[in-house]
Amino acid sequence: MKRNYSLFRIAFVSAIGFAFLLPGSARAQMPPDVRGHYRGFSQSSGNPDNRGPAELNIISQTPDGEFQGSITILGNTHSIHGEVDPHSIAWVSGSGGIRSIRGEGQWQDLTRGGALILASYRLRSGDHGEVALVQNFTQPPEPEMPPYIAGSWPGTFQNILSLMRGTVEWTVQQDRMPTGAPSTGFMGQETIDTSMNDFVGTIDGGGNFVRIGVSAQGFLIGAGKVESGELTGTTVENYNTFHPTIHYAVQVGR
Repeated sequence: MKRNYSLFRIAFVSAIGFAFLLPGSARAQMPPDVRGHYRGFSQSSGNPDNRGPAELNIISQTPDGEFQGSITILGNTHSIHGEVDPHSIAWVSGSGGIRSIRGEGQWQDLTRGGALILASYRLRSGDHGEVALVQNFTQPPEPEMPPYIAGSWPGTFQNILSLMRGTVEWTVQQDRMPTGAPSTGFMGQETIDTSMNDFVGTIDGGGNFVRIGVSAQGFLIGAGKVESGELTGTTVENYNTFHPTIHYAVQVGR
């Protein structure tokens, strides 16, 4: 039986500070296994136009939560080591007094093999900013494969706070398995009125999805569901300190 994990709530509350985290069991307090590949975006706090794709690869982890891997930010890849506990993650590169990058933030389990990281970074150059990363859900076995969502999705949006309405269009590219079956990873662009943002995301076999994105105005995080040829979702644009946060609902279809 397919289950809806209420990703609207996960993504919405994640964007406003992980307020939904509850005390876990003794087992839940063990360091989570964060190995794997994460993709998303980084953006400089000093220059919002200095943004782009980001990737995190964690290749090994000890039982007490120490890990090694690499992170790519603004076109440069750094070898890193770090530590994770049930809700937070931190990393550095290099050794001694030479650190090309430092980062720290929140790690959140999305279940089904998916995870979300919202963190800050600081480079040796002095540049600092934010990074948002998502790890794909584990590919489910047939016939529980994710729905095929590649293509153009025109529709409408409504600002939940101001009730302003407008047009929106998503252009989605979806990863595929070697067999050609739809995969759990996707990426694309959202055009909302006259503004545009890039996003990446992950979708499970029930059509539930989480996405993160970035534009000149800041980061967004959203979630929703694809069902019967229609995509509905809720998004929070978590702008920097110079902009308000905007919440909007999207409904698009083929």
